[in-house]
Amino acid sequence: EQQRLADKRAEEQELRNAVLGSFLTEDPSVACSAFGPHRVITDRWKGMSPQQKKEIARIQQQQIEEKKRREETESRQNQAWEDQADRADRVGLLAQANEENRKRDRRDDLNAANSRLALDQREKQLTLEKLFDTNQPTEDYFNQFGVYPR
Repeated sequence: EQQRLADKRAEEQELRNAVLGSFLTEDPSVACSAFGPHRVITDRWKGMSPQQKKEIARIQQQQIEEKKRREETESRQNQAWEDQADRADRVGLLAQANEENRKRDRRDDLNAANSRLALDQREKQLTLEKLFDTNQPTEDYFNQFGVYPR
């Protein structure tokens, strides 16, 4: 009878150990490796503790916020570059317009100077024609040659 009682106690103890043991209670400390807390024994891994889950969620939130800040910074930098490019385009267009205006003014000045020179040349030509055309030789002038023998 004592043997039966001892067997019954042993069986109850085994059941208690099985139910309350680390395997069925999913104690995460069982999965910790002897090589350090950062390593786990994969065949005993029962999942993360609530603290580990909170830490991962906190780190993910930090990463989301950091990514958002980086994107905002990049967006501001891109906008600044676009604004700079727009200003450079406007400056280039203004410089081109100014250069075209200067060319047009120089062309107008050159045309005016050429017109004045053409007018002066015409006046000189008319003056020369008046001077040299007033004393045109007549037929009598040419007839006097060869008339008197020597």
